[in-house]
Amino acid sequence: MSVSFERAEWIGAPLEDVWAALVTLEDAPLWMPGIHQVRAVDDTPLTHGKQFEVVIGNGSHEAVRDMYVTDYDLGFSITLTSKAGGVTADYTYSVEPHKNGTLLMLEARCRAETLTWKLAKPFISMMLARHDGTHLRDFRNAFEAGQFEATLH
Repeated sequence: MSVSFERAEWIGAPLEDVWAALVTLEDAPLWMPGIHQVRAVDDTPLTHGKQFEVVIGNGSHEAVRDMYVTDYDLGFSITLTSKAGGVTADYTYSVEPHKNGTLLMLEARCRAETLTWKLAKPFISMMLARHDGTHLRDFRNAFEAGQFEATLH
C-alpha cells in the first residue's frame, strides 16, 4: 500500500492531552470534514479491532461506513481503516514530544482492489489529500479553541 499523503502539525500542549483528544473518536467531526457522527459499535475499550460507525454526507444524502482500529500503540499511534467501493484507506495518526509541545503526524495510505480502482488510484490519492489533508490543521484549531475541554477534564 503506497503513501497517498503525509502531514504534520505542532501543537503547544502536552502529548498526553493531544493523545486523549485524538483518540476520543466520537469528537472526530470537530476535525474531520464531511463526518457528522462517529459512534462505537460496542462499549469495549479502544484497542486493535475496535469498530466504529461513521456517518458521512451532507445532511440530505448521508451514508454510514464502518471504520476499524487496525493498529494501536497506546500513547503513540493509532491507525484507522475504512473501505469504500474497491478502495481501502489507512490513516495512521501518531504523536511525539517536540519543542515544548507535541508533533501530531498523519500518514495516509490507500489500496485499490480491482483493476478499475487501480487505474483511478492516482486521482483517488489526490482527492484524499485534498479532502483529508486538513485533518491535522483542523484538529489543532479545534484543540487550541478549547473544543476538547470535556475530554481533557
